[in-house]
Amino acid sequence: MHHHLAIALSKRNQPVEAEVHFREALDIARKEGPDRSDVVQLLLGYVSFLRHNDRAGDARPLAEEAVSLCRRHPDPLWGSRTRRAVIALKDVLGEVGDTNALAKLNLEFPTTARPGKAPAANAPGK
Repeated sequence: MHHHLAIALSKRNQPVEAEVHFREALDIARKEGPDRSDVVQLLLGYVSFLRHNDRAGDARPLAEEAVSLCRRHPDPLWGSRTRRAVIALKDVLGEVGDTNALAKLNLEFPTTARPGKAPAANAPGK
């Protein structure tokens, strides 16, 4: 419920109120079990909200937490969540300018890229 309210408030351009509900939704999910897949979903929603509000620095630890949760669950059922978490973290790292952390993440997850975005080496004319 809090997550849906947070999204609605965000769409209504009420970021302060939205953030309260993003945090509450995440707190509730973590208490139910930190390794649950819905925690990753909530983290990624919160990361997206923060990035949209030019707060990539605040989004970074949440994106890192999402990837960390996914690393503990390498089974195929978590595959799409892992992919989305890695993409979110790569985007955040790029936004904050941490090229060293981004390079390490690219080594660990070399094939994870945004749909439709080819690596620069594969771009036409390269």
